Amino acid sequence: MIGKLFNASFAPWWVMFVFGAWLSAAPMLVERVLRMNGWILVVSYCVAYYIAHAFDLGVGNSINFFCYVLLSLLILKLAYTNKGFAEKILHGNDFSYGVYIYHMPVINIAIWLGFQGSYVALFLCLVLTVLLGVSSWFLIERPFLRLKKAALRKYS
Repeated sequence: MIGKLFNASFAPWWVMFVFGAWLSAAPMLVERVLRMNGWILVVSYCVAYYIAHAFDLGVGNSINFFCYVLLSLLILKLAYTNKGFAEKILHGNDFSYGVYIYHMPVINIAIWLGFQGSYVALFLCLVLTVLLGVSSWFLIERPFLRLKKAALRKYS
């Protein structure tokens, strides 16, 4: 019972947040990750995921910390692999917050309606979430961001 309560609390996610915050404040570590061969991270994550799955150590939504760290480093590496790629596709549009905000309501409604455990449900949730995120950007976020007088911080 205590384990279930702990896993349902913010505590596991807080540790992940702290890791991300620490990583963002550690430019030397980020540089080391960016110099790594990406395939090493891919293989390491796949092996760790397989071991975690085989020994029921937490995968998916209950990801264990070791797999989380490897996945975070892999995503960091991928984010900087081809810096201009996102700009070429998105042209300065940022749908990430809308996708983040709407993904759980979409998933919860799908579960509530009984659409779970199939690739069709996964695909529909993905499409609906992206559509809501894109709509949110163009109809809500971007118009309100244009009302700002100054940025809170400068990005390099």
